[in-house]
Amino acid sequence: MLRKTTATLSLSLSTLLVCNSALSESLDTSLSNDSVRLQYATSLQRNDLNLSADFLHHEDDGDLGGIGLFINGGSKAALGLRKGGVGGKFIYFNNSSTNGAALALGGFLRHTLAAANLISLRGDLYYAPGVVTFNDADRYFEISVRIEYKLMDRADIFAGIRKLEIGLDKAGDADVDKGAFAGLVMHF
Repeated sequence: MLRKTTATLSLSLSTLLVCNSALSESLDTSLSNDSVRLQYATSLQRNDLNLSADFLHHEDDGDLGGIGLFINGGSKAALGLRKGGVGGKFIYFNNSSTNGAALALGGFLRHTLAAANLISLRGDLYYAPGVVTFNDADRYFEISVRIEYKLMDRADIFAGIRKLEIGLDKAGDADVDKGAFAGLVMHF
């Protein structure tokens, strides 16, 4: 199953790279005791539209991949820089006993502190009710909060907490990933 999910993610990521006439790209990598998550994001040249591909592997709870489409924007508030994005993503997951998919809506908000402009706070939230979930899934919910530090112009380090939960038709809720994580974002 890992091979199938990895192949799907690789094909999706390759499509993003080949079709890209990008202004900016980023690679976000995070680790916890039980999971690894990779996310590639790119912005298109003509507008604030972003494409993303992400993959999460949890050693006990399976694999999850996603393809997202977002509108990004920013504003210079009186007390710092705010940047956000809204949109959605297609999620596919599998483990030894279940698999499913979801069309989740959501986004993120990132706020850079004015008094300490190397530090930012970021929150992400995505949700898919039963009407837009498929196979064994009945609901999808993802939330994360993290603090970022600008290590250099093109790299940030971060630490945070996240909860990624899938509601299952026959087995209740399954936490695919839950708890603290740390990572690195590279901008190129």
